[in-house]
Amino acid sequence: MDAASSPTPPASATTQLALPTAAVAILVVGSIGPWATIGSFTKNGLDGDGIITLVLALVAGLTVLVSLARSRPSSRVVLGICGVLALATTVIDVIDVSGTEAGSVSASVGWGLWLALAGAVLLLAAVVARLANR
Repeated sequence: MDAASSPTPPASATTQLALPTAAVAILVVGSIGPWATIGSFTKNGLDGDGIITLVLALVAGLTVLVSLARSRPSSRVVLGICGVLALATTVIDVIDVSGTEAGSVSASVGWGLWLALAGAVLLLAAVVARLANR
């Protein structure tokens, strides 16, 4: 069998954990950052649903740490549930913030909410990548 037709070796456990670790870090930072701005008023993630995404990020992070300590791939189920819930939370908040007006001033989505959304998508991408690497 030649090199072109041989299957690629599976990624190491450390490589498989790099993507969910990055996703968790992005989700944590996004959860803390500003989620909405109306005029001069800013609402941070921890003033609302950012607490939910922060808890989900911490659960996902603990899952990754336990997997790393045991030198085994992380639990796809836990990471998938955290990713889906974080994605749902951030998408709903983006829709809510985008439709909010206070008098003549419209609300704008803050960078923290966009970052939390990106972290949730990346966490789900990590789960999909792990499933594809089985």
